[in-house]
Amino acid sequence: MKRIGILGAGTWGMALARMLTVSGNDVLVWSAIEKEIDSLSTTRKHPNLPQMKIPDELR
Repeated sequence: MKRIGILGAGTWGMALARMLTVSGNDVLVWSAIEKEIDSLSTTRKHPNLPQMKIPDELR
């Protein structure tokens, strides 16, 4: 397992983070927009990717 940081919680950042998490990596996503991270953490969904559930392991 690798520890990986993703800068940006947009559609590409979240899709990449999800793929890496599902592959067994420890992934942490950063965003400059605190409200965005709060929303993603609460709903476990990205507003532009409604069918993609954010894994609980993804931080």
